[in-house]
Amino acid sequence: MNDKKDKYYIVLLSIHGLIRGKNLELGRDSDTGGQILYVLELAQALARRSDVGQVDLITRRVVDDAVSTDYSMPVEVISD
Repeated sequence: MNDKKDKYYIVLLSIHGLIRGKNLELGRDSDTGGQILYVLELAQALARRSDVGQVDLITRRVVDDAVSTDYSMPVEVISD
């Protein structure tokens, strides 16, 4: 699997909201428990594999004045 076309493209779906690539707010509410850390670390670990070309983590977009605007970004690049 040398070419990107020969590598896996993985899509992870997580209905837990309030996920971002840095400064996770663990324990902030019922959605921000260990699950978001696990999902983020899983995506990062899969992306490091030589047989994986791309990993997308799809979650809820949260637009709410009560939380950081980080959560309202439609796309966030977590790593190369």
